Amino acid sequence: METLLNLILKGGAADRINAKMVGLEQRKKELDAFLSEADAPPPLLHPAMADQYRLNVQQL
Repeated sequence: METLLNLILKGGAADRINAKMVGLEQRKKELDAFLSEADAPPPLLHPAMADQYRLNVQQL
């Protein structure tokens, strides 16, 4: 981190680093917007699965 900061302060590749940071910030905003509008994922197991399992085990 310190090396990157020194590189930016010396002016070496600062434009490329800044452009990359701007691109990453834009991508983060896009992903945040996508996630805020996304539906909640469906449950992985049916809510009554535990009862069904218990019943099957009792019948063994």
